[in-house]
Amino acid sequence: MRSKTLIRTTWALSLGLITIGSLIPGSSTPQSIPHLDKLQHLVAYGWLAFIHMLAFPGSSFRTTALLLIAWGGALEILQEFVPYRHSSIEDILANSIGIMLGGYVSLHKRKHT
Repeated sequence: MRSKTLIRTTWALSLGLITIGSLIPGSSTPQSIPHLDKLQHLVAYGWLAFIHMLAFPGSSFRTTALLLIAWGGALEILQEFVPYRHSSIEDILANSIGIMLGGYVSLHKRKHT
């Protein structure tokens, strides 16, 4: 039981940190590594999908993916109102790819444990 609570707490903290990180004002300085933010999106949302599937084992991958894609899309829209932030379809695509990869890994882990 403690393990499930720990995993759910980790998921909630991860979701909170990614949400805060997405909505704090950005920087006006250009990135030193091109497209690094896309990799960050992919990893962050892959992690969210992976940990969500572990935290809520009864949830379907389809439901998890739809919820996280909607959450990421909502954050992208909200970024339009945050200084030095902007929304982009590429970010939503990177989120979605990360969700698919994270979901695949968690489903594979479920199958083999």
